[in-house]
Amino acid sequence: IDKLDLVLAFDAIVDGGMTENSKPAPDIFLLAAEKLNILPSDCLVIEDSQAGLTAAKKAGIKSVYYGDNKGMKGSLLTIKNWSEASVDIFKTLF
Repeated sequence: IDKLDLVLAFDAIVDGGMTENSKPAPDIFLLAAEKLNILPSDCLVIEDSQAGLTAAKKAGIKSVYYGDNKGMKGSLLTIKNWSEASVDIFKTLF
C-alpha cells in the first residue's frame, strides 16, 4: 500500500499542529470529531498516555488505554496488545 492510498483510507486526519493547545487540552479530539461530523460522545479514543486520557475525558470522549497500565486513570478499558482488541469489545463501551 502506498502512502497516498493509506491517507485516502481515512475519513479525517488531524495532528497536534492543527490545534492551538496540545494534550491534555481536548482540542485535537474535538477537532477530529468535528471533521468527522459526529458528536464527541459517539467517538472512541485509544491512548497510550495520561495526557491523552485526560484530553479525551475533557472532550467527553470514551477512551481505551493501550499499554501496560501503570496507574493510568480515565479509561474505560485497558488493552495490553492488539490481540486483545476487537470492534465487538469496543462496541460494549457505548
